[in-house]
Amino acid sequence: MDFSDENYKCLSPSAPPMFSYAVLEEPNLSARKTMEDFTITEHPLTSDGRWALFCVLDGHGGGEAASFTKREYPKILRKLLSEAAPLEPVEDVINQSIQSLSSELFKCNCYKNGSTLSGVLLDQTRRAYYTINIGDSRVLKVSVGSVEGGFKVDALTEDHKVSNEKEYQRIRKVHKLINKRVGGRLSVTRALGDFGYLRYGLNAEPDIFRYELTSETHLIIGTDGVWDGIDYLGLRDIMHQQSADEPKNLARSIVERAVERSDDNLSLIVVSFIERKQF
Repeated sequence: MDFSDENYKCLSPSAPPMFSYAVLEEPNLSARKTMEDFTITEHPLTSDGRWALFCVLDGHGGGEAASFTKREYPKILRKLLSEAAPLEPVEDVINQSIQSLSSELFKCNCYKNGSTLSGVLLDQTRRAYYTINIGDSRVLKVSVGSVEGGFKVDALTEDHKVSNEKEYQRIRKVHKLINKRVGGRLSVTRALGDFGYLRYGLNAEPDIFRYELTSETHLIIGTDGVWDGIDYLGLRDIMHQQSADEPKNLARSIVERAVERSDDNLSLIVVSFIERKQF
């Protein structure tokens, strides 16, 4: 397993002064034959420098939907943000962007392959951010805890899986589960693509939430392969042990620990606000 600098798909020490970030994609080929995870890092996303976009994409049934999303979604969201009316809610723009993306994916015949999407749209002007979630990848917030020198970890997204009672009941109203899976195959209840499973209750409706940037030290975005291998207590342990202001080292440490217990691809984005006090 190679954790050399060359294995980092993107690292930005010269990012805007508000944040720095690192991305690490680990195929985990000892457990998986192919890499179906992708990441999106667009900073700035728009020409005015206001927006930055960070997403992880976890493909299943093939990488076509995830690869298409990586390539096309930033273009779609950029266009809609640039054309939005001044008072138009950003949540509405994000919803429209997902609908447009789904329409484009439908033209690509993604009937039996799909992708999750979890990410953060950072508003550098308003000092806020929006979480976007479809599926079972996750966005976590790390902030300074009540104990001196400690860190607090909060999940900002909810997994859309059969094991989620609300999602389970939603699917059951449409179609019975087969072998405890949507359409007998999918454990996720929301995904991009997978159009052959719409009749079983699958959809691509995103959860979108807005947050003011206040006490956050990091935002951590990872595919389910990461969270299969490390829990939040393990993440806090790493935060205590690492130099928290270096996202590259933090990403490396998280993936190194998670890959020991995970049998999936792992993709991780660490956005750090440490020592960016002017934000």
